[in-house]
Amino acid sequence: MRYLRHSDFHYPDSSQRLFENANPLHLEVGFGGGHFWALQHQLEGAVNYLGVEISGVSVQKALAKYRAAHVQSGIVTRVAAEFLIRNILPPDSLERVYVNFPDPWPKGKHEENRFVRTETFELLSQRLKLGGELWLTTDHPEYYQFALENARSTKLFDILETAPPAAALQTKYAQKWQAMGISINHARFKKIASSQADFEPLKVSSSGDPMPHAILTGDIPTQPIQKTVLRGAEYTVILLEGYTRPDKLVVLARIEEPDFVQETLVSVSRRGEGRSIAGLESFGSPLVTPGVKAAVAGLTDWLEAGGMQVVQRNY
Repeated sequence: MRYLRHSDFHYPDSSQRLFENANPLHLEVGFGGGHFWALQHQLEGAVNYLGVEISGVSVQKALAKYRAAHVQSGIVTRVAAEFLIRNILPPDSLERVYVNFPDPWPKGKHEENRFVRTETFELLSQRLKLGGELWLTTDHPEYYQFALENARSTKLFDILETAPPAAALQTKYAQKWQAMGISINHARFKKIASSQADFEPLKVSSSGDPMPHAILTGDIPTQPIQKTVLRGAEYTVILLEGYTRPDKLVVLARIEEPDFVQETLVSVSRRGEGRSIAGLESFGSPLVTPGVKAAVAGLTDWLEAGGMQVVQRNY
């Protein structure tokens, strides 16, 4: 069982590269403390497990539980589920997806945050193999009906409403709801066709590509950078506070892209022969995306406006 960060994946990636075998790939969205897969894996035979969870505490608990349960071929990550499905997983790569007790986002104005909505079903229809399934278990009746209606509207899935798997009833939330007498619903959505929708993946530079940078001459500005917002079709970049010293300026950049937000450092530092290089700091292993390139370009433009001369741009 391994933990991977954004930068550990390829874009796109493959189950064979990640697990070094051709076993079926199962994805669990929001695994919490790991109760479900610690039990379910015993019934599945030789499969590769990929678990997604945004809580760091839950990741640590689940890793301990999986290791105690002798889960062999598994990866957990804090990469957001829709980002991972869209940008990392290739077409027809998934055998099964588990969603147990997702946040129902009960207010109507928040429906776009729900995982099992029309857009997600269309995306999953491209990533699931023909006959692959999404298993949904929920205690929230309105959310359950919402999922059924959205799946039916796509005409891409056969739907079987059945009893939840036993392992799903052993999770922390399932035990809580059962103790309160709340009914638990379960449906299996079997892929019968693929959507023709265009889900353009995020463009991520590979490790072999040159890092975005610019070469400049002149004195590095000593005044702090003011908050600067840069917007493109698929990104918003916010250049925030920084710190300066005679030979270096470092700026914090917040980069917002579809299903993905990262904060990274961009900087300009003095090099030999009267030249300076503006580029990306390696801290945090950022992904080099169009937004990150725009952050380097934005810093370069600010430096140029402050009196430096740009000799070369590469981003």
